[in-house]
Amino acid sequence: MTAGAAVPLGLAIGALLLFAPSEPPTLRTVMGTLERCGVRVCIDGSVMDFGPAWYVREAEAGHDYDGDGNVGSLADEVLGLLGREVTLETDGGSLDEDVFTVNGQQLRSPEGELPAPDGPRARP
Repeated sequence: MTAGAAVPLGLAIGALLLFAPSEPPTLRTVMGTLERCGVRVCIDGSVMDFGPAWYVREAEAGHDYDGDGNVGSLADEVLGLLGREVTLETDGGSLDEDVFTVNGQQLRSPEGELPAPDGPRARP
């Protein structure tokens, strides 16, 4: 396509939809005991999503979510919460619930983004 050429309407609308800012999700508070459910973690049978498996393994946690005095990997922090009462803010997803805060400490941004990880999958 040359400079000044018309962009097909369908392509323009698709680009607008793809790059249009989305509204932050409406969060709901979930309280209960964090438990294992297979390879995931749940509260009362609902899957709580702390991020993709590679991210949970590799990312340094942003906070000491489990309160042990050390900030470890996100996986270590989540494992430290198993069997404990927690208060999470989630997006209330139908298959799993993306976790935004853990006991009042932020995990995801209000828009749902996880912090960039340190380590092998970190973006340059």
